[in-house]
Amino acid sequence: MARRTARTKPPARASSRAKAAGVKKAAPRARRVSPIPSGYHSVTPYLTVHDGVAALDFYRRAFGAREKERMPGPGGKIMHAELTLGGSVVMLSDELPGSTCRSPKSLGGTTGSIFLYVPDVDAAFKRATDAGCTSLMPPTDMFWGDRFARLEDPFGNQWGMATHKEDLTMAQIAAREGGHAAGTGRAMRDVHVSAITDAVKKLCVEANYQLEPDMLRAFDRALATERSAAGKQVLQILKQNAEMARTKMIPYCQDTGTVICFVELGQDVHVTGGALSDAINAGVSQGYTEGYLRASMVRSPIDRVNTGDNTPAVIHTDVVPGAALRILVMAKGGGCENRSKYKMLTPADGLQGVKDWVLECVRTAGPDACPPLVLGVGVGGNFEKSAILSKRALFRELGSPNPDPTLDALEKELLDRANRLGIGPQGYGGDTTAFGIHVLAYPCHITSLPVSVTIECHAHRHKEVTL
Repeated sequence: MARRTARTKPPARASSRAKAAGVKKAAPRARRVSPIPSGYHSVTPYLTVHDGVAALDFYRRAFGAREKERMPGPGGKIMHAELTLGGSVVMLSDELPGSTCRSPKSLGGTTGSIFLYVPDVDAAFKRATDAGCTSLMPPTDMFWGDRFARLEDPFGNQWGMATHKEDLTMAQIAAREGGHAAGTGRAMRDVHVSAITDAVKKLCVEANYQLEPDMLRAFDRALATERSAAGKQVLQILKQNAEMARTKMIPYCQDTGTVICFVELGQDVHVTGGALSDAINAGVSQGYTEGYLRASMVRSPIDRVNTGDNTPAVIHTDVVPGAALRILVMAKGGGCENRSKYKMLTPADGLQGVKDWVLECVRTAGPDACPPLVLGVGVGGNFEKSAILSKRALFRELGSPNPDPTLDALEKELLDRANRLGIGPQGYGGDTTAFGIHVLAYPCHITSLPVSVTIECHAHRHKEVTL
């Protein structure tokens, strides 16, 4: 019986033996979490926009994006949202207080772009432009095997869009590289006139509606230092006017100006589909007509008949190395332009003569040029070169140093002396007669010292794009 009992008694389980021996039970193995969540890639683009709700809706209509999630922020803003485009995720948020990221609208440009592969680039391009994107480059067969296009959305972000057509080796790509320029080995890059027209149209509208960030910072600096009560009030009104123009999409000034274009045309750029000047003027015409901007150009200085669309623009083209096309646009008001001046000094007048002449131009312009002013000064060259230099100098960022130390010191002295004239904002007196004075110089003849002064008013409206 004892043997049977011993034989039928179930053996102690391992867990029971471990418990009796005081050994703790092993913890269950932790579930492994992937460091990259399912559905995401290692790199995910994150956009900062000025109107998140509108952007989410626009990307749905323009690109077929699907909203994945949305986290509301203060004041109806988007704190965080995610979209899916094809098999990828794009993250997005509004430009929120305290954030270190800025939207392209605030920056006046963008530092990158999103590249999107689609099954049919022509259909996708049409959908995007119909929804409101601006064409920077229409669909074009490229040497690397893609049919490629570029666009800019209403929020300032740029998109590359392509359909892959051919699988090519690097040797084949190098051999086909857009066609070589006259045997030099340089690849020519095609830019269609429609991209130029669309870009200029956009620049004309935005220049009139939105002052550049450097101008807004100039207002802030002046408000912090202006001692005149009347002058400070004028500055506050002008800054408020700039904000109203931006938010209500109305011109900053009723004089929407002559369009001045400086074009830096890369020597390896081939403009296709028409002439560069015609493309620019078409953009000016469309921008001023569709943007409801005043037409201020007359077809002849003799008969004074208005052209009706603010054309033609005044275009200066410079051929430069490379395969980029840079277009700088300024809406130049008539009142300040009429106070701009030229003088041929003698070498004996020297630097002191240049200083005296520039300050005399500021003094005689007085309130008529609508200060605070921005001055472009061209020294050297000849009659026409100094005038072009003075215009080109206006495009440099306000508050930035002149790369030439001698000219930088000259600019600082001239600005200080101009602001000591006491003309002040809009001529009401004060410390802020000018926001900045920019000088460009060029070699000149031994018998000459040409000096041109182009005067800009507080409506210093300029934009640029590189295609």
